[in-house]
Amino acid sequence: MKANKRIMAAAAALLMMLTMASCGSGSDKDDGKSNSNAAAANNDEGKGSDEAKSSRQVTADEVRGHAETPASDLEYSEFDDGVLINGYNGSDDIVVIPAEINGKAVTRIESYFLRNNTNVLGLKLPASVKEIPDSGLSGQKSIQVLVAEGVEKVGESAFVTLPELRIVDFGNSLQSVQPNNFINCGNLESIHLPASYTGDILVNYIGNKVTIIGEKGSVAETFANENGLKFEEG
Repeated sequence: MKANKRIMAAAAALLMMLTMASCGSGSDKDDGKSNSNAAAANNDEGKGSDEAKSSRQVTADEVRGHAETPASDLEYSEFDDGVLINGYNGSDDIVVIPAEINGKAVTRIESYFLRNNTNVLGLKLPASVKEIPDSGLSGQKSIQVLVAEGVEKVGESAFVTLPELRIVDFGNSLQSVQPNNFINCGNLESIHLPASYTGDILVNYIGNKVTIIGEKGSVAETFANENGLKFEEG
C-alpha cells in the first residue's frame, strides 16, 4: 500500500511539472507573437510617415513667397566680389537663398550644393545669382520646384536625374542653356522661358508632356509649336 501511494504521488508530481512546462511554452509563444505584431505595427507606422512625406507637393507660388533661409542654415564662402553657397544644413524643405550675407551679394552656387539633402522640395535663387553651374543640381532626388529669378546661363548637365522635378521658372533673364539638361527628369510638368531666351532645349530629353510657359510670339512659343508641346502665355 505504502509503495502504491509513493508511486501515485510521484506520478501526480510529474503530471504537474509537465502541465507547468506546457503553460510556460504557450506564454513564450504568445510573447513572441505579441512582439512580432508590435514590430509590424512599428514598420507600418514608419511606412506611413515616409509615404506622407513623399506625397507632399510644393507649388511655385509657395516657393516664391517663402521666407529667406537664414545664413546659419547655409554653408558658404566669402570672397571680395561676393558669396558662394557651398551647401545647406537646415531642416526646412524649402530653401530660399538670400540676396546678401554679411553685407555681400550672393553671386554663385557650388555644383552639387544640395547633394547631401534629400528633404529639399523647393529652391529659390536670388536675382544676384546669374548662373547655375555645370552639374549644379544634378542628382538631387527630392527637389520639385526651382525658381531662378536672375539666372542668365544654365551650365552643362545642371539638371540631370531629378526624378521629382516638376516646375522650373527661369525668371526674366535667361539667355542660354548648355547641352545635356533635363535628362532623367520624368515628372517634369512645366518650364518657364523668358523672352530674353533665344536658344533651344533638346525635346528628346524633356519629353512631350511638358508645358512651355512664355510670352506670345517668343522663341518659347515657337519651340513649343515646333515640337508639339503645349504652350501657355505667362
